[in-house]
This record gives sequence, C-alpha cells and structure tokens, in this order.
Amino acid sequence: MCLAPLQMEFGVSQVAMNLSAALRDEGLSVSLWSPHPLPAGLRWFRVVPYMRRALDSFIASHGPFDVIDAPAVVITPGVARAGTSIARSIQPEIRYQFAGWRRPSGPTGREVSRLAAHCAYALYVTACVLQGWARVDRILCLGSIEYEGMSRWCPWWRHKLCWYVNALGREDQAALAAVRGSRAQRAEPGRRFLWVGRTAGHKGFDRLVGYITNHVKAHPMDTFTIAGCGHGASALLPGELIAAGHVRVIPTYERRALPGLLGEHDVGLFTSGVEGWGLSLNEMLESGMPVYATRAGGVPDLEPHFRGMLRRFPPGPGERFAIGRASAELGAYYETFSWSAIARRYVGLLPTTRQEAG
Repeated sequence: MCLAPLQMEFGVSQVAMNLSAALRDEGLSVSLWSPHPLPAGLRWFRVVPYMRRALDSFIASHGPFDVIDAPAVVITPGVARAGTSIARSIQPEIRYQFAGWRRPSGPTGREVSRLAAHCAYALYVTACVLQGWARVDRILCLGSIEYEGMSRWCPWWRHKLCWYVNALGREDQAALAAVRGSRAQRAEPGRRFLWVGRTAGHKGFDRLVGYITNHVKAHPMDTFTIAGCGHGASALLPGELIAAGHVRVIPTYERRALPGLLGEHDVGLFTSGVEGWGLSLNEMLESGMPVYATRAGGVPDLEPHFRGMLRRFPPGPGERFAIGRASAELGAYYETFSWSAIARRYVGLLPTTRQEAG
C-alpha cells in the first residue's frame, strides 16, 4: 500500500512503485494500491481514519493476500489477521508529528485551539503507529538511523526489526550517471548551491535560510537555488536575498527536468532535522556534486560510498567548497542502492511459500 498518489513526483510513491516493479522481477505477484484520490472535502484530521477503513475494504474485496505491506499507521486488526503483515516505514511517523512545531505567535484563542487540535491528532497517529507495530509480523525500518532508534527505544520488538535502504530507479540512475560523467570545474566565479525539498519544519528550512543569510555576506558571488519547495516559499525568505539575486526559488519542476537542474549546480545542501531518507541525497550525490548534510535520513548509509563527497552541514567558515569527483561507475554503490538488490533482500524476509503481496 502507498499513502500517496501513484505518481513519480511523490517520493513515497517512487519507493512503492520501484519496489513493486522489482518484486515482480523477482517472480512475485504484487498488487500496488493507493487510497487516492481522497474524497472531496475530506478534512485533514479525517485522512488517517479514512485510509485505515479504505485498506480494510480493499483487502476484503481484492484478497486474500499472503503478505500485506503497509505503513504502521494503517495496520488495523483486520489487516493483521488477513495475512503476513509488514509495517514498512517510509518516514519516522511519530517524530514527524512533533517535529517543526512552532510556538504560537500570540495567545489568541484560535491559535491555542489549532495547537490543541494538532496535538490531539498527533497523539492519535502515534497510538495508531504503536498499535500497528505491535500487530505486525515484521517492522521494516527505512535506514540504519531508524533501525538503531527502534532497537534502542523499543527493545521488545527487536525480534521483528529489519531495515532497508532507498534508491533511485534505473532510468534516473542512468540519467544522473551521464550528468556525473560530464561534470567539470567551472571557470566562472562563485559557487551554485542547490537545496531540494518542502518548507516543512522537519526539513530544516529555517536552518537553511540562516546559513544562506550569513554565507552571502562573506561570499557575495555565490548563489542558492531552492527547488521543489512549493509556491509559498518566497514569502518565508528575506526579500533582500531574492532581490539581490542570491536566491532563486523554483516552486515545482517536472521529473524530467531533474538531470538539468542537478547539472547546473556545484554543491548540494541537506538540512533536515528529522527525515525518512531524503532521496535528494542520492540524486545530488549520483550527479557528482558534493553534499553538505545534517546527520539525518540516509546520510550514514550513504557515507561509506561517497567519502569526501558527503560532508557535514553547516560547512565551516574556512570551507573552500572544492568540487570533488565521484567514481564514474559507482559499482559498489549500485550493488546496494538498486531496487533489484533491495527486492532480493526483501524477498529474503518472506517465507518461501509467499506468492502474492498486497
């Protein structure tokens, strides 16, 4: 099951679609399903209850399934009874509920009521996730950070914990290999920085803006592009940064434009405080650019494959931003970070009698 629309523009959907295709290549029969489109007018606090009911209904009408793979938040008692169940993580759901909260700007009744509603919803989602973990046969964490955190904080579930990594699809990897192979030092002054993501609190957008503001004072020739951030991002940036040409905002872009976007930048930035994986890490690194990243998401799992290319954010004041060069082939990297390799490891988690996954 995928919680987002089945379109490659959504990171969650990329994972589900790539994994499903790779599992089919391994000989499994896979039904990939999403509850989208959601009913018109569905309020935000009714989305999770609706998805839970929708999954129960889908399994009842399209089953039986040997294996059911879904996020923990939608694992109901009925789902757990319907087959071997795998709670496959796509993001640290509980931490997301509380990450990036901001103190109300004023003690108005409306703001207090809104905060109370979000708090109640966060507690409801947290309860759903915990109950889902308790019901399933396997908990598949996304990345070693989440796996280690679950092992530490939930030791009673260690017997069913395992983890997987995230990867780009074959076509994307081939396109970025071409970008990587043609990347060269630029003669023009100034470095071109790229940050990709939404302005959600857990993405570290405030951290990014603070860094840019200080950086351009010392390096006025450098420029920053903020891409895929939505149409409201410009209002969250100091106007003088945009007016002076230090920052360019690209609210949305088509998937096919990604190689060009990566190719026209020199340095990647990743500022998340909490992250599921951060597929933009793979994209920037595979395109051959160094990335300065906070230790979140897939960073520790990618580091061994990009030594000297994946560095700590924020850069030090004396950082020269020398452009490195990733290996042209990345052979060892692809042996782990490809969907065929991920699918083989996934199949190893399943009993040999399993033939169909939902």
